[in-house]
Amino acid sequence: MPILLLRQLATQLLPMNVSDRDKIDELRVLVQAGLIAALEVREGDDRDRPKIPTVRILAITGDGRRLLQRSAQAP
Repeated sequence: MPILLLRQLATQLLPMNVSDRDKIDELRVLVQAGLIAALEVREGDDRDRPKIPTVRILAITGDGRRLLQRSAQAP
């Protein structure tokens, strides 16, 4: 669930890269919701190796921090 991933990101030193395909889908949801700032990048330029989809998480937005704060206060 994206909110759990947002909580995990709040404990990490940003920026950071994520290449896990399942997490990338969740990260896209967080970006679309305006909760994180992130860039999609491709790693690997070798023609013999497929490029690995990677998302570079830059920051948790103000909206993301407010959501985390509200969810921490919820009973």
